Formats: sequence, structure tokens, C-alpha cells
Amino acid sequence: MTLNATLSSWLKRIETELKISNWSELCKTDADGISIAPAYTVTDFDSACAPAFNSSHWDIVYRLPKPYQAINANARFLKALQSGASSIWYHVNASVIHQLFASIETPYILNIIEGHADALHATLNYLHSNGNKSTKIWLLQTQEANNVSNYDAFLKVYTAHHKNFNAVSWAMISTESYHAQGATAAFEIAIGLSLLVNLQSRLKDSSAPVIFHAAVTEQFYNQISKLRAIHRIWNLWQQSNTHLPSLLLSTSNSTRFYSALDADTNILRSAVSVLASKIGGASAIQNTTAHLHLQQHEFNYEYLAIAQQLLMREEMLLHHYADISCGAYFVEYYTDALAEKALYWISEIQKQGGIHNAIQKGWIKTQLDMQQQQQDAAFWNNEQFKIGINAFLQHSDVSRLQVKSDNTFPGYNYEIKAHANTTL
Repeated sequence: MTLNATLSSWLKRIETELKISNWSELCKTDADGISIAPAYTVTDFDSACAPAFNSSHWDIVYRLPKPYQAINANARFLKALQSGASSIWYHVNASVIHQLFASIETPYILNIIEGHADALHATLNYLHSNGNKSTKIWLLQTQEANNVSNYDAFLKVYTAHHKNFNAVSWAMISTESYHAQGATAAFEIAIGLSLLVNLQSRLKDSSAPVIFHAAVTEQFYNQISKLRAIHRIWNLWQQSNTHLPSLLLSTSNSTRFYSALDADTNILRSAVSVLASKIGGASAIQNTTAHLHLQQHEFNYEYLAIAQQLLMREEMLLHHYADISCGAYFVEYYTDALAEKALYWISEIQKQGGIHNAIQKGWIKTQLDMQQQQQDAAFWNNEQFKIGINAFLQHSDVSRLQVKSDNTFPGYNYEIKAHANTTL
């Protein structure tokens, strides 16, 4: 079948179908300043591009919410694993380690362990002393955004323990806290890769793979392209530095615009985030369908989060394919544009003396504040619609928000203001 279509004919049809005078009315600019057009062709990107990644591995991660009691946490771990999760993520508490792992065969699952250096040290000692030498471990040092953590203590723990296990233990950085403060996609990439290169350069065993953990929103193509851009930049760097190890991507869905009142919409947002994560090249995905601090029957929602991934993996068979968006005109254009913008931000970070200096001097915080303000303005000017938050509201009882909200719910301020300013 041959289609004799040209860009001009497509654009003309867009104008006719949508009844607009000029297709340029549909052009827009995203939060990173990247121009988005209504149509693309093969001339908009490098048609000789290679896949951004070639792995299709998929770990379904259950992340234990904080705070927790050891006995309840252990029951939730077991339930999650029985429901289809293959990995557990927890913030370690050294005093309850033996209760946390009761009846769990740690060598058969991926353990993503988060915590301060002393707690990580105690946990790894426990696993090793109990004969769990085959346990797969990713280590993430707890750190707050805009503060430089004690990397030396973390590196000492990593160096002391990672060879004690038959499965290699890998170091991990996370940009979740920067994402929550309003980092654009390109700026989040720049912060994460800068942190990762800094960490990797200080590891004793530089051949061990490293993990980039990112938050993913429901902005489908933006997030696919963000993750592919991370892969693409790392691949580019590996070509000029053969000592760089392999990179794995881990994701969790952003809860920034989750609704305190509309859990059903949260479920839909979660599904879109999971799909974007996998198409973008994540090998470990953690998702939350409803904000657990605000919903009853918590594990019902946790099970839905696991079931979403199981459906996409086992029924849609997405784990059988690697980089299925490779060659798609818009995705390739957007991937390259975000990568180019991220490389610009990385060069700016280097001008500040590196990522740690940029954080300590407050430069990162200044950029985040400006990006947050721009995105807030788009939200309040109704340039950015969030279903259930500032559009198509299903509940008018704002008092329920005031009763249920807490400081851990990032969408609260948006939701309560939007409800207060909206007549249903």
C-alpha cells in the first residue's frame, strides 16, 4: 500500500479537520522550552539513530511506605511477593532487621535498600551473616534534595560489602526529591547524571553497573523521551569513556498531582506512568495507585499497583521488546531535544564546580524554584489540566481534604485551592 502524503498535505488536513485557520495554532512550548509541533517527518531527527537501550528486563518493585512496624511490614512484603512483585524496596531500620525478613527468601528477589550509612551497614551484615550471599542488592543512600550527604560514609559501606555477595551489589542515585520540587525533565536528567558520574568515579570497583532512579509523571511522550534521553546520553559517554559501567533505569510514578479525593483517577495516572516507564527503558518499576496516607484498605491499592504491571508484562508482553518507540518521528525528535537540553544543564552544573558545589551554593535550589514557579503558573492559568485536581472535579466536599491531608501529600495545596476556586 502506497500513501502519497506530504507534510504540507498533512498540515492542511489538520487545519481542515480541526477547523483552524493555521496549523501553527497547535504549536506549543514545553517546560524545558522545547517547541512541540503537531506533525513530524523523518527529517526532524537522525534517521540513522540506534535504539536507546537493548534490555527488556522487568522487575516489579513493591516499596514499603514509611513509617512502618516490622511485623506489619513483613506481612506486606510477603503479600506483595505472593501477588507478583519480584523486588522489595525499604528504608532500613537496623533494630528490626530480623523481623523484617522473616520467611522471606532474599536470594530470589531484588532488594533495593535505602537508608543512612550505619543502617545500610547493619542490614548488609545481617544478610551476609545469615548466609544470604546470593542476594541481589541495590544500595541507595538517603539524602535530602539540595543537601550533600556524606558520600564518604556511603562509599565505605559499599566498598566493604558489595563483594560479599555472589550477585553484584550496585550503587544507586535518585532524583525523586528534585522532581518533587518541580525539576523539568531535562534538569532532572542533568542532576541525576551529574550525581551518578560523581558517585561512579569514586567507587572502588568502577566496573559495577550503576542505577539511575527517576520519578515518572503521566506526561506520556515527555516521560518516554526523558528516560530514552538518559540512556542515549550514557551511551554517548560510554563511546568516549570505555571505563563507564552499564546503566540501569529504575522508576517510580510521581504522586505530585495525585488526588486526595479521587483515587480512581490516581489509578489511571499510575497506569500511564508505568507504560511510559517501560517504553522509556526502565528495568525496575515501582508504582502507587493511590496515596497510601490518605486511603483506607491500603493493600487493595497496593495490589492494584502490582496488577497493573503484571497485566502489561504478562498480557501485553511488553517485556518481550526493547525500545519499541525507536524510529517514531516525534519520540526521536523529543528524545534528542531533551538530551541536548540536559547536556546544556550539565555544562552549567560543571561551571558551578560540579554537582556538589552547585547544591551547596544553592544554585540547584534557585533553578528548581524558578522551574516550579513556571509550572505552577501554567497550572493556575489553566494551561495545564489535571483531571480531578483543576478540571472535571468529582467531589465538592473540600473539608475531606482538610481532614485527610498531611505534609507528605504533594498535590494537597493544588487540590484544595482548585476546589475552593471552582464551582461544580
